[in-house]
Amino acid sequence: MDHSLLSRKQLKWIGWFCLSAVIPPLLVVGVTIAGGIVDVVATGQCPAAPPDITPYSCSVGDYLARMLFGFWALMGIMILGIGWLIVDIGLWLVGWGGWTVLKRLRYRNR
Repeated sequence: MDHSLLSRKQLKWIGWFCLSAVIPPLLVVGVTIAGGIVDVVATGQCPAAPPDITPYSCSVGDYLARMLFGFWALMGIMILGIGWLIVDIGLWLVGWGGWTVLKRLRYRNR
């Protein structure tokens, strides 16, 4: 007897939702940071950060720490993540609603 709260099918859809909520923001952050890493490797300096940080000598690790764990970086990542989560939930709801309508139309036309 299976005592799990969710079926395998439900777990599969929850997994797909989690992937669709996490992967796109991580890709955006990664692509954004990658351009700066190229500059840091080429010049050996972290780029300026408005309004008051001028370019300074740093390593790739220093740059990654600033861009991933700095206060303003975390705020940007959180805003991006929350914004994408809202869009993602909306897309899933529209898709689910459309799928439900199509399923009912097929059932009605039998």
